[in-house]
Amino acid sequence: MPPAKGKRKASNNEAAASSSKKQKATPTSAATAAEPARRESAYIDLLSSVVAIHVGDGPETFTIHSGLLREQSDYFAEMLQNDEPTLHLPDVPLRTFRLFMAWLYAGKLLTPKEALEEKDSVKVEKDQEADSEADSEAETPAWIDLDLVSLYIFGREHQVRRLKNAVITAMHREHARMDFLTDEDAIHLQWDGCGLDSTLSHFMATERATYGLQNLDAVPDYFDTLPRSFFTKVLRVVATLNSRRSHGHDVSKLGNPCRWHDHLGAEGETKLCWQSSEDA
Repeated sequence: MPPAKGKRKASNNEAAASSSKKQKATPTSAATAAEPARRESAYIDLLSSVVAIHVGDGPETFTIHSGLLREQSDYFAEMLQNDEPTLHLPDVPLRTFRLFMAWLYAGKLLTPKEALEEKDSVKVEKDQEADSEADSEAETPAWIDLDLVSLYIFGREHQVRRLKNAVITAMHREHARMDFLTDEDAIHLQWDGCGLDSTLSHFMATERATYGLQNLDAVPDYFDTLPRSFFTKVLRVVATLNSRRSHGHDVSKLGNPCRWHDHLGAEGETKLCWQSSEDA
């Protein structure tokens, strides 16, 4: 009996379909196979060359991988277009630049104790209850506000967006942990370096409005020592908070630090940042 033509035809069709699937899968398979090589190439590009950066007015010079600088900073990316062997940053404090370098290579903010291998620089005694042994020990801040503000100013002047966001998160968490408000000297430094419109100034004003100015009839004396424009900004935030409170919103806490971050309108980055800040 001759073989059924219909079955053989179906078999041929199946073979053709299988061949077609293999051909269609080839580009994807090739791309998947090439992914490790692509990542390795990108990594090599980041670390393939270095640049010397002379900081301050002394002899201090740092050697940094130029690819890392380009990736994090539009300012440095532009400065390095001509493959300059040395950059000069005469107005940047050495301490601030060392903290920046630690952030650049670690991918996160390291405290001065971690980054500079310092001993605890500040001891803060909290109010202690007589019947509680746990409250008898001194609390140690991980950060000094002046360090964080100096880092933020560096990030603003040199277009390091992610560093500015990291500074706000660190300040938000440190103040919540230590039950602090921003140090008055740090507010002056921020106002002198960034003015009214920075994301950090918005955070500082909201913090003071939320925790330091609940009663407009009893303005704390420390406001007399702060920039007048800062006090005006705080009053505007108070008005906004009062309006939200009147509509039933809870404004007793600052909320997620991502509120003051700059994500350039990138919805995916904002969503990821907001979730990670909530989980922390």
